[in-house]
Amino acid sequence: MVQISNQFLEVCCRRDATSLFVIDRRRMATWKLDERTRYCWIGQSNERIPLGVGTAKVLSPDVISQEFRVGGRTLWLRWRLVEEYVNVTLSFEGDGGDMQAVSLPGSFLPEQEKLTLALPVMQGVLFDGRGEPFVKTLRHAGHENLSMAMLGYLSGRGGLLLTVEDYCDWRGRVGKRPDGSVFAVVEQEASLGAMRYARQVRLYPVDADLTSLCKCYRRRVRQRGDWKSWDEKISERPAVERLFGAMMAFIGYNQSNIDYVAQCRKLQQMGFDRVFVYPVRHNTYRTDWKMGGDDPIWLSDPQISAIKQLGFDVAPWTWVEQAMDDGAEATRKGFRYDKSGEPIAAWRIDEFQWYRCCTPHQEQFVTDAYAGPMKETTWTHYDVNAAAGPRECYALDHPSHVGEALDRSGDLQFLRRLLGPGTNGNRIVSSEGFLDTLACSYDIGTSKMLPAFGDSACWTVPMTMLVYHDSLLHDWWELHNYNAHGGRFECTSVFGCRTEGFARQKAAMDALYGSPPNVFPFGRQYRWVDRAAHTTDSFSVRLEDPPVREALGLALPVTRLHRKIGKLKMLQHEFLSEDGAVQATTFSDGTHVVANFARQVRQAEGVGQMEPLSWKVRE
Repeated sequence: MVQISNQFLEVCCRRDATSLFVIDRRRMATWKLDERTRYCWIGQSNERIPLGVGTAKVLSPDVISQEFRVGGRTLWLRWRLVEEYVNVTLSFEGDGGDMQAVSLPGSFLPEQEKLTLALPVMQGVLFDGRGEPFVKTLRHAGHENLSMAMLGYLSGRGGLLLTVEDYCDWRGRVGKRPDGSVFAVVEQEASLGAMRYARQVRLYPVDADLTSLCKCYRRRVRQRGDWKSWDEKISERPAVERLFGAMMAFIGYNQSNIDYVAQCRKLQQMGFDRVFVYPVRHNTYRTDWKMGGDDPIWLSDPQISAIKQLGFDVAPWTWVEQAMDDGAEATRKGFRYDKSGEPIAAWRIDEFQWYRCCTPHQEQFVTDAYAGPMKETTWTHYDVNAAAGPRECYALDHPSHVGEALDRSGDLQFLRRLLGPGTNGNRIVSSEGFLDTLACSYDIGTSKMLPAFGDSACWTVPMTMLVYHDSLLHDWWELHNYNAHGGRFECTSVFGCRTEGFARQKAAMDALYGSPPNVFPFGRQYRWVDRAAHTTDSFSVRLEDPPVREALGLALPVTRLHRKIGKLKMLQHEFLSEDGAVQATTFSDGTHVVANFARQVRQAEGVGQMEPLSWKVRE
């Protein structure tokens, strides 16, 4: 065996680089690297190649070096002790040749204990191996993907946090094997077709609970400087203060003949004094297309002015990540191109096809729009920018990266600029998708699952808010509102369900998470007739609809709670029942929120009887 140690940690492995252990001396917890999750991909083959046997040696009292030869290529893993964490660096001979991905370093198993994975899938899930076997590849960004650059391993004695330090070129792989074992792996991907730089992750031993795991990640995020508090954002953009205590009101992509101003006035009369209305216009390259046979929404200047006079905020639908091909050279020069020199096809609805746009091209369009038709908007919602995340562009004639392809790291910087105050001024900024590497730039990320507990394969937990509650909101996707409306946008996977309706469950979750409610109170919207064929129709939602009335009644008390705790740090999350149905969170002012997601009455310490699908506050 080769071994390095300090007062907190020990790392050891065999001289053939197998049987690696990380030992947490403080908690007497031992974590073994799962040999089955050490692999790579070479060339265009989809076959995973095991790293297999290598050589290991001690380079210094705090460094073990492992060397592997795979497919005629050499790679190294260096394990370095740095007080209370282990830094693991992956490096390559040259640029790695045609190596396309490598696990870094693999998944971990607790010795003689049950493993529970803490995965930042949307708001976060705990997964201990229930349900059928599966394997999923998860991107960093997007629906049902990874919202934060980390993975968590929990056991009875302790936990192990893995932080992804080079977070532009990676993905996760998660699964359950037929033998019942579970795993979660970071896979570092090639950048512009090659492993052009060394990659790093960190391993932090933590206590055996979700709060400790997430708070450790929070500390690392702040150390890296990837952090901006609400107070800093408000100082920079005073408009952000209006977020707290507001209701998010989605009014549909499609133009309708309803009286939007009158409907907003009714919301005010119901007690909603802060409402974030979206979208009031489409901020996009062209609007001569239809959804479900309708024109895209475009409220008039007098309508927008009247809604603002109610004290409400209005946002356009900033859809600039994609554009249709109108044949113009200027349009095509803005497209994002793949390595074969082709524009990258994206969204399609009915006969209309969109293509992805390079991020710097988007920035110029948005800047110009704020000087024109979007001037009077007070916040903005970017369609898929955060959900898409940073991407490569192989065009060589784009002014922002002329003569060279744009890698994901460079694109991330442009994406931060696009969503940041330099582009959007004193506006609150939202985008589809919660992506933690954009937390310093935008204010609202979206997409959450319904509460899951008990016999569900995964249990939903507020991982994003344990880290970012005093920096970033986590909202629902715009068509998964409190009210059921027939949108046909349900999506169910091993992780849980995303759908419209279930107002009581969503209100309880938002109270527990300290988040604002999201309602579709009125408006018109497309929906799929045949998703595979891209065909659509449309439907209307009215303020008088019973699901809307129920949703608004449940949303109002959530807005009042959010006004009180929306800017605060979430200190703790707890399970108050063995089946996970009753959960509690505590905020930095001492506010203690308890939610019961079960359909039965439950008892909770300190708040007494909990009605089905309800929440209470204990201060």
